[in-house]
Amino acid sequence: MPKRRTQIALLIPAAAVVAAVLLLLLRVFHREQTEALAEIEGRREALKQYAEAALSKRLHDALTAVEPRIEAASKDPLIDAEGTLYVTANQRMLPPSPPSPSDAALGDDDEASERPLVKAIVTATDDAALEKSVRALLQHRARWRTPVAHDAEALTEVVEHLLPRAAPQLLRGLLRDGFQGQDGLQRRLLRGRTQLTAESLSRWCARIATLSRRAGIEADDFEARCAEAPVADAELPNVSALPEGPSRLGAWYVERDGDVVRGLKVDTAAAAREVQQQMKQLGLVEPADWDAALSRARDLFRLKAGLLGLIGVLGVGVLALAQLAQRRKARFVELKEDFVAAVSHELKTPLASMRVMAETLQHRLEGHAAAKDYPTRLVTEVDGLTALIENILSFNRLDKGRWQPQRANVSLSSLEAVLRDDAPGAKLTFEGFDGATLNADPELLKLCLLNLLRNACKYNVRSPIEVAFSYANGVLRVTDNGIGIAPADRERVFEDFVRLKTPGAPPRPGTGLGLALCRRIAQMHGGTLTIEASSSAGTTMALTLSGGL
Repeated sequence: MPKRRTQIALLIPAAAVVAAVLLLLLRVFHREQTEALAEIEGRREALKQYAEAALSKRLHDALTAVEPRIEAASKDPLIDAEGTLYVTANQRMLPPSPPSPSDAALGDDDEASERPLVKAIVTATDDAALEKSVRALLQHRARWRTPVAHDAEALTEVVEHLLPRAAPQLLRGLLRDGFQGQDGLQRRLLRGRTQLTAESLSRWCARIATLSRRAGIEADDFEARCAEAPVADAELPNVSALPEGPSRLGAWYVERDGDVVRGLKVDTAAAAREVQQQMKQLGLVEPADWDAALSRARDLFRLKAGLLGLIGVLGVGVLALAQLAQRRKARFVELKEDFVAAVSHELKTPLASMRVMAETLQHRLEGHAAAKDYPTRLVTEVDGLTALIENILSFNRLDKGRWQPQRANVSLSSLEAVLRDDAPGAKLTFEGFDGATLNADPELLKLCLLNLLRNACKYNVRSPIEVAFSYANGVLRVTDNGIGIAPADRERVFEDFVRLKTPGAPPRPGTGLGLALCRRIAQMHGGTLTIEASSSAGTTMALTLSGGL
């Protein structure tokens, strides 16, 4: 009855706490509804402004990300800058302009013509003359800016002639990198592409790319730039009257900074969809019907209030069920423990009587061969069963905290007789026991050593069974010549109700509480019990108790 009153006393404040929390949540939800209804009209304009600002920022970030590429491509035509716009001083640098309707012309006898210098290179008979002719050609290119078609034809002829014998640096300079501010042939062709027709540009791109690869020079980026479609002025935004700052003109996003205009071709609709998706993820999507939004806000409050009521009912039910389950569990554990204790106590009395009668029978039948060893075996079995029940009772008392260590000075030598009597068929040796005194509970210490001895005898197939007790440097060791314990089981054997199975051997009787009881006794004394060594030759257990070992 007192326990039941205590549980009811605990249930009432728990229910009160649940009710208080639910009422608090109801007030919060009501305030949320009021604020939602008050703000929903102003939210629409805020969403529009947010969407516009987010779209502008997204486009600005996209342009900022490609600005280094625009700057680089305006200086180096081999760099990919497709989809970008760059205008400075009203001169378009990017994207490439359409090809010319016809190639620019230059006569062979013109002063700027490179043909005589090319002929000199082709007809050179030795390296000195060849070097002199190449230098003259480079000086001529630095002085005259000839049409790109003529320049390309002259240089390709020179490269084809020099290809078998020229140094790689020279070929690379002529074809790609250039010399002393002069462009190599790849860059020269791309810069002057507006002087060529589309057909000529395609033909020269293919020819120069082939020559570059024959010379071991990269040409993939050059071919990619050649393949880019030119953009007509009509396809680009009119930047002549643009204001300062950002602007959106059709498919282009541009920013003007003085006489410099940078732009990026963007899919504005896709960017707007991305902004809308971002707003959806943030819960900022603009509703199509604002009246429906108001109605949904009210419905949401009613739904939340109904759910809170349901949660309150369920919470009270859960608390009641939890209390009932806890009561049943506690009652079950208590009944189980009381049952184990009662059965064990009831078994001890008949076992004691059986042992007395077995000993009497043993003395009376001593010397009669017909009696064989039945009385002795009966005594042994009774002793084993008595030890088993003692372990169960001791474990139950320790588990419920009913047995607290009562420390006293215990002489180790006083335990020798008890240990020998418990294992009459085993060979026991004691080392370091004379004069050694332990500060421990006498009964618990005796119970621990008896269980270690019985465990050593039980898991042993040798004859005779040998168990050595030794004490030195604060450690009491128990060494046997048993079957040993596998490394994987050396911690598991100390768990409650664990009994190891030996392959090829019959199962050993017992409850699996012996070593668990020993370790618990060691821990109650602030000490430890460990397996110091174990093999097929035997096992050594090491016991330490604080304050006494």
